[in-house]
Parts: sequence; structure tokens; C-alpha cells
Amino acid sequence: MKKLYPYILSLLSFLAGENVSGQICKESLANSDIRLFQQKMEFKESAGSEYGYDVKYYRCFWEINPNIFYIKGSVTTYFEPTSGTLSQIGFDMNSNLNIDSVVYHKTKLANSKNQNTSELLINLPKPPAISVLDSITVFYQGIPTNNQQSINQTFHSNIPIIWTLSEPYGARDWWPCKQSLNDKADSIDIYVKTIQGNLAASNGLLVSSIKQDSLITFHWKHRYPIATYLVGVSVTNYAQYNMYAHVGPSPGDSLLILTYVYPEDSSGWYPPSLFTKNIMEYYVKTFGRYPFDKEKYGHAEFDFGGGMEHQTMSFMANMEFSLIAHEMAHHWFGDKVTCGSWADIWLNEGFAVFCEGLSEKNVGGAGAWQNWLNLNVGLATDHFSGSVFVDDTTSVSRIFDNNLTYSKGGMVLRMLEFLTGDSAFFNGLRSYLNDKNLAYNFANTADLQNHLESSSGLQLDSFFKEWIYGQGFPLFTINWKQANNDLKITLQQKTVNSAVPFFHIPVPIRIRMGGKDSTFNLEATSNTQDFNIPITAKVDSLVADPDQWLVARYSVFALDSLPGNPLDLYPNPATNSVTLNLHGSFTGDVGDVSIFDVTSRFITEIKNINTSMVTINTSDLANGTYLLRYKSNLKVLQQKFLKIE
Repeated sequence: MKKLYPYILSLLSFLAGENVSGQICKESLANSDIRLFQQKMEFKESAGSEYGYDVKYYRCFWEINPNIFYIKGSVTTYFEPTSGTLSQIGFDMNSNLNIDSVVYHKTKLANSKNQNTSELLINLPKPPAISVLDSITVFYQGIPTNNQQSINQTFHSNIPIIWTLSEPYGARDWWPCKQSLNDKADSIDIYVKTIQGNLAASNGLLVSSIKQDSLITFHWKHRYPIATYLVGVSVTNYAQYNMYAHVGPSPGDSLLILTYVYPEDSSGWYPPSLFTKNIMEYYVKTFGRYPFDKEKYGHAEFDFGGGMEHQTMSFMANMEFSLIAHEMAHHWFGDKVTCGSWADIWLNEGFAVFCEGLSEKNVGGAGAWQNWLNLNVGLATDHFSGSVFVDDTTSVSRIFDNNLTYSKGGMVLRMLEFLTGDSAFFNGLRSYLNDKNLAYNFANTADLQNHLESSSGLQLDSFFKEWIYGQGFPLFTINWKQANNDLKITLQQKTVNSAVPFFHIPVPIRIRMGGKDSTFNLEATSNTQDFNIPITAKVDSLVADPDQWLVARYSVFALDSLPGNPLDLYPNPATNSVTLNLHGSFTGDVGDVSIFDVTSRFITEIKNINTSMVTINTSDLANGTYLLRYKSNLKVLQQKFLKIE
């Protein structure tokens, strides 16, 4: 799932020093959406004795009229008991929905429902036999809770649409199910009856559309394992168009790409959607066969600020390149291999962000790739606390934290590619996706670590402890000086969060000598470490992490000269003070120094500075990024610095 997050563009432009206007930013349940989840949601992973069964198949009949926010239908669940004591079977189901009847072995059963929870409990006549296929049908109807993360009625050009989005805990709001991250249904059939003139988008292949009077019933058949939250339905007066991607070695190996779009948007959707074919073919080449290639891949427009990777049919707000890449990537990372707990959601969302970057680089172009790097490094280094691994799965906003789950998760994968090497990294990903215990099943963080360790031969405990389970990121200060035929470098590391006192990660540097570039990795084992690099020419410049592999911030100082900007700020990051040092022709000048925060809000000013060095008190500043500006009659200079405790 991805939510468009445009209001942070101006902030990121400031932080990155780049123009990122018009760029699509990552998902976060922020602003108005977060208000829906201010109270922690009660959710119990289906683990009680009433959930002692394995779902094999769902057959769902739904009556949906977009003009009326109401749902009516039946869900038949085929299951195998995993214990011989299943005297009561449980389904996750919101108490707003009313039970018409429950049928078991052709007999209506009395059922009980605790109105204070979202659970339907059904007493069975006797415990069914263990591991023997059984079934039960729930008939129900009602006005569901209109919720951004469950089922919604919205309008496009005054035309109503009803659409669902169940991640993470919303499936129970509109159908009785086993809402779980430990049990996928092996397959599902979905029947949607609606008014003629509408189309119903859903999972799998459309196998029939039967008209009767003024109504029409669509039958979607899906024959792959599917997690509950990935079941989706959307109904409105869609227009439809098809295209095909080449996904196999033979000329006939083509995949249907089906698009349902609002009629008023169809002309604007088609041209950018052509990238879908290119991205699909790139993913197949990179990660292996499309996981659901016997059916289709599809898009359905809906009124959410982003997208949702409903299996085989992503629901989309638009046809932005990054959104197409994000939701499609989920069909490998999230749909085929699904996070085994919401604490591991980065295995879904971090990968989707990482794949956005791969798509920008390999399909989109160099400019888009650089924007992706600037954006995600900026977001990943914007939070000083919190881990990629979710520590509170009762908070939906924490699960979908834009900085941690998405951008830092995506950048951590980029760091793993840097650490393990390109070949070992992608071999490890393909092994992870094809693991017989994980494919079309669930995975956790340790599973990914195991596959990357096997492919690379590296021991990654420290990396995962620091970068996935740990908090913060490193701040590197690099001081360098040329001494005859040696380049002397001092690498200092501070961390923004004491939870991780030291990050074990090589720091790439690029040295320009005589017009040529050389790249080295500085592998430190302590917070301050000296390095001597033999050189054969004058060093013109040194750049830290030029390709932006790491989640880190850097300050680089030449001790014997100051190339470029004649303004030094140190220490950077600062704690109680920061010192401004003016060099060259600006020595002896008279100017004013101003400090601004990341929103360009003025903080403080020191006027009429007439010395080459001045120290500024920063003890009262909150942690964060600031801009220091020196202004005189001759020139304006500015430099960013970071304040930490």
C-alpha cells in the first residue's frame, strides 16, 4: 500500500538542496487519515481455540449498489480443523453487520456474537474431525463502518463508487473472515451483483458476467493462495482497456494487464499506464516469473490518496510511474511472500519502495533515480528514533510510518545490496521468493536475513540488529589532509540515538586526483579512526558516499584548504554550540548571521560580525536540521547543520 504524501515536498527540497517539485512521495497515514486511528485498535491475531482451523477456500456472494452504502451477501468458508476440540468456530466480523443466518451441513445454527468485539462466534453441534475438509456459510447484511482502511463510498464526477481497502485490520468491517497473518486461503471465488452499467473489479480472472433484469453478476475466480487483507472489491461505472506484457521465453508468453478507470479519466490514464508493461517485464527479468501469471495483472481506479496491492488487481489513485512500480512490486514482496506479522511490514513496504528506485533507475531514467535517492535518504534520516521493525502493531500510523517502514526500509535494502554485492543480493532475493516454505506463504525478517547470508557468505546479525531492530543512524565527520604521497583521513562517527552507539558499515568515499576519480571504502571499527591512503597526485576533492548507499549524514572538511564554499561550520552535528569560520577573501568582512529551521522560519540573528570566527549558542535549539546564513555586502553564503542532544 502506498499513500501519496505531497505536503512534505517543500521540506525535502530544503533538506536535500534539490528541486523535487512534482515528485510523488511515499505513503503515511498522516493528517486527516491519522485521526481515524487515534485510539489504538483492538486486534487479536486469530490464535484462540475458536480459530483452530486452516482456511482452504472462500466463496463470497456480495450485493453492492454504489448508490447505497450497504452490503449484503454470504461467505462460505471451507476449512480443516487443526485440533479435535473445535466446538466453537470464530470469524473476525464487525458488530455493525447483522447476521441473517448461519448454515452448517444444510442446517441453520444458533450463533452468538459478542457486541463489544469484532468477533463472530458460532457454536458447532460437535467438534468436526481434525484435518477433514468442512464448510460453513454466514449470511449477513448491514451498513458497514465507512473507513479509509476498510470499505468506503465516495464519488467521482458525482458518480458513486464503493471500494474496499482492508490493510491492516479492515477486512472484518465488511465480511466475516479469518483476519490473519498466519493462514492464507488456497483460493477464492467472488460473485458481485450490482446494477447494469457498473463493473466490479476484484481478484483473479473474470469468468462470467450474467445479466438478469436490471442487474448483472460478475464472477471472479482466483486460484492462488491469498491473505485476507488482499481481497478487494470496487464497483462503479468503470471504462475498461487491456494491454499485454511479454513475461516468458516464448512469443506466446503474454500476460493480460487489465485496467478499470473512471470514464472521465480514461484519456489521461492510458498514456502513462503504458509504463506498466515495461515495469512488469523488468520485474520478471529481475525477480522471476510474475507470481500470478496464469491469471492477470490489473489496475482499478479508486478514491484513496495512493494505492493498494489487492492481489492481481491493484487499486490506484492515478497512473504515476512510482505508484505503478510500488503496487506492482508488492505482488512479489507482499502478495506472493507476505509479512508474517505487522511488525515485519517493512518486508512488504520497504521492498516496494526499493523497487520503485530500481524502476526509476532501469526504466524511468537517471533524473528520476537521483530524485528517488534524494527523497528517500532525506526521509530515512528525518527520524532520530524508532526502528524499521514495528514495535507497536496496535498503532496503524506506526505500522505505516512513512520515514521508518517505507523510506528507511527501502534504503536498508539498498545498504544490503551495497554490503553483500549486487550478484549475491539479487540471488538472495530470488532464493527468498522461491523458498518453498515462504512462497505463497508468510515470512519474517529472519527469513530474509538467512537467505542473504546464504547467498553472500556474510554474517549479518550486527547489520540487522543495528539497522532493522535498532534506532537512528550515524553522523560521519570526515577530516582529510594531503601529506606528500599519503592522504590522511580521520573518520568520526556519532549516532543520533543512543540505542545504537556504533553502526558497523563501510563508508564509501570518492577521491578526485588529477581529474580522475577513485573510490574507497573506509571500514571503521571504532567511533574515531585514522586512515592513510597512498596517492600519486594532488587531491582535488573528497566526497562521502557519492552514490548515496547509506542512511547517514556527513560533514567533510579539508584541513589544509577549503575547496568551494569559504564557510565552515563545526562541529556538525552540533550540541551546545556551533562555530562559524570564514576563509579567504571573506576574512575581515562585516556581515550578519541568521539561523532558520527547515520550514524557513527565522530563529535567531547575530549582526555586524567582523571577525573570521564566531561561536553561536545552540543549546536552546530543538533537535533537527537548521540553515545558517551569512550575509554581507559582498556575498551571501549558507550551510546546513544538524542539532542533536
